[in-house]
Amino acid sequence: MEPSADIAAPAGTLQWPQLLRSELELGQVIGGEMWMVEEPFARARVRGQVVAVGPQTVAGRRFDVAVVELFGDAMRNDISTRLDGVLVVDRRSGVLLRLDLRSAQPGFDLQRRLSRIDPPVR
Repeated sequence: MEPSADIAAPAGTLQWPQLLRSELELGQVIGGEMWMVEEPFARARVRGQVVAVGPQTVAGRRFDVAVVELFGDAMRNDISTRLDGVLVVDRRSGVLLRLDLRSAQPGFDLQRRLSRIDPPVR
C-alpha cells in the first residue's frame, strides 16, 4: 500500500529506519543507514555510540534522552565523504529532539531541532 500524498515525506527528507534500537543505554553502539527520500543514490552508512543519557527539558516538556555521537560515510553516486554528528532522541517515545550532521555531501549537512509541541487534535 502506497502512503497517501499528504502523509508522504517530502523529497530530500532523511530517513533512518533500523538505525536506533529501543532501550538505548549509555555506551551502546548502533549502526545502520540513512538515506534521502526520492534520491536512491544518496545514502550514508552510519555508526554511533550513546555518550549520554538522562533528563532534558525541551519546548517546556521533560524528556528522557539518549545522546548519540554519529560517524560514517555519506555517498552520492560514486562520491563518498566523511559524515559526523549528534542525534538526540527521547528514549521513551523515539521523538527526535536534535539532529546535527556535518558532511560535504548535500543533504547530509544539516541541523534540526524540536522547537514546539502541539497538543493532539481532537
